[in-house]
Amino acid sequence: MDLYRRENKINYNFADNIEKRYFIIPLLLEKQPIHPSHVNAEGHRTILTYKVDTKLLEKTEQLFKQGYKQAQPNVPDWLRKKGLLITEN
Repeated sequence: MDLYRRENKINYNFADNIEKRYFIIPLLLEKQPIHPSHVNAEGHRTILTYKVDTKLLEKTEQLFKQGYKQAQPNVPDWLRKKGLLITEN
């Protein structure tokens, strides 16, 4: 199993308690083969290629840093933006 690893630089001069965090996220299957040798004569892929879902990784990191409640949009604002909030006075 392959793992994707990204490390941020830590300034040890200012950090008292340094903790490492690990986030497990699914990989995305590449839609197109990276190399023509990954396709057999019948047109079927012989080697699957994956990439890291960086958007999901960033969202996961933000959820950890901010907390779930702070990272979510305000429901009435979200409904208003989507045009789903009906306000009749």
